Amino acid sequence: MILVDIYVPANGRQYDFRLDENAYTATIVDEIGKLLSPTGDVSDLLLCDYEAGQILPFDRTLKQLGIGNGKKLVLV
Repeated sequence: MILVDIYVPANGRQYDFRLDENAYTATIVDEIGKLLSPTGDVSDLLLCDYEAGQILPFDRTLKQLGIGNGKKLVLV
């Protein structure tokens, strides 16, 4: 498990999440999107690395992407 900060520009808030580093980005986006979206529609959400300014590919795990404790991500 890793602890990351996820900023959501749509509501201007930042959240702390404990995530499984072996989970695929697609799964994480789906689960977090359902928690934060009032409609539950997560079809167009993307998870991005804040510092690198890159979209995280859905078919890779956080571990494969080098995402570790304290990383700042953005959900758009």
